[in-house]
Amino acid sequence: MTLKIREFHWNSDFELVRDFLIESYNISKNLYNWIPQRFENRKFGPCGTEYQDEEDELVKIWELVDEDTNIKKIVAVTIYDPASTYWMQIHPDYRYLETKILDWIEAQIIDLKKTDKQRLELHFYVHDSDEFRISLLTEKGFQRKGSDECTRIRPLKMEIPVYHLPEGYSIKLVNIEEDFEKYREVMGAVFPHCYKMTKSLAEKYSKASFYKADLDLVVVAPKDDFAAFCTMRFDPKSKIAELEPMGTHPNHRRKGLGKALIYEALKRVIHYRPTLICILGAASTKAADALYDSLGFEKIDDIILWVKEL
Repeated sequence: MTLKIREFHWNSDFELVRDFLIESYNISKNLYNWIPQRFENRKFGPCGTEYQDEEDELVKIWELVDEDTNIKKIVAVTIYDPASTYWMQIHPDYRYLETKILDWIEAQIIDLKKTDKQRLELHFYVHDSDEFRISLLTEKGFQRKGSDECTRIRPLKMEIPVYHLPEGYSIKLVNIEEDFEKYREVMGAVFPHCYKMTKSLAEKYSKASFYKADLDLVVVAPKDDFAAFCTMRFDPKSKIAELEPMGTHPNHRRKGLGKALIYEALKRVIHYRPTLICILGAASTKAADALYDSLGFEKIDDIILWVKEL
């Protein structure tokens, strides 16, 4: 078997990558790799800019190829963020290939450095329990930095409590066509980059395979503005449910709106019989920890930034 690297093309390769990520999770039962929603969000995420075909070039597929039969198996997928962050998704049965892949990644960044006079750093975000990758990065001269995110999972059989909203507040489903301006406003108030959302991007988001209209919820305030939002992204193949995004407008905090909204989202997603309910990249602030703990989302892992100057 020969390890080969090839280009990624969304139309022909997305389902292959989705299947690779699902298989990896089903074997490992950890979240060291991305879940399908996160990969699909690269193209359908509503906050940012329209996905361009040339962004396919930032993804590489690594395959083991049988030269006699031409049978191919995806063993890794690498994703490059132009800010010098690399994401390495690797099949749990082929982790021995990580050194070779990391050497290739470093060579790519060093080659980029020849045309960029600025100091270049290579970043990896690693789960704190991933001893294999931590050992590899340490050996390669990476330095451990801080952590401000974590992974959380809510037990599927945990009871979902009854919630109560303050007087004058209500929960509704988002209608992207009719609610776009209020939708953008409440999301932008929590995540400023979401002010860049256009109606076209929001409509494209609603076409993602993980998007379920009955799992995209907002709290409506007494004056009819949106006070909080949350979405359960549900991958139809793996049946993994991800709470992303969620937030409460600064003008409406400390009223229990976020908790009530998430309980409603949990009540709804459970009808799809999810195999996992998770939050990836959950904030690790004191307030966020208190909220997620109270909702039953257990912290599984801190996510650590590792950095190397090249």
